[in-house]
Amino acid sequence: MPNSHEPIMALVRASLDPASREAERRIDSPACRVVTQAARADADAGGAGSLHLLAIGAAVAATGLTIVLAEHRNITPEAFLDTFEEAQQAHDGPGRFTATPLLRTLLLNDRMRSSAELVVQLFHDDQEKYFDLVVELGEYAATCIGFIETLRISTVDDTLADLDRMLRDFVST
Repeated sequence: MPNSHEPIMALVRASLDPASREAERRIDSPACRVVTQAARADADAGGAGSLHLLAIGAAVAATGLTIVLAEHRNITPEAFLDTFEEAQQAHDGPGRFTATPLLRTLLLNDRMRSSAELVVQLFHDDQEKYFDLVVELGEYAATCIGFIETLRISTVDDTLADLDRMLRDFVST
């Protein structure tokens, strides 16, 4: 039976919930609860497959949304990431956005294997940072969805439907 894309969509939907960004404690964040649920399922199964699928799927979603926004602005996805990162640093200070290396790997190299290796290595090096990265990827995807709606490219519901189809195809291949 193939893996399901539903946990990835659950992360994106939870990241759209304002409670995910407003939570003072991780346990109060809907997005963090999705990641925690995947971690518990993996612990019960004695592996990390659910978490890795969640991380890679969230990265794929974030990359696809970046491409949509870059095309709309008629710039490269890398230039969009540069602009996003600059705005994020101006708003939150340096070092806040840590998913950039992973997204750049997906965008520049177009190599899923390199990205997967980055994610798995981070899991082995620092699981707390790994969990934070997965949550951040969901948050980034939610931010992109908000931009897409603000720019009137697509509604949130239509973007989620498109993302659902894309992730279903990604997971089934």
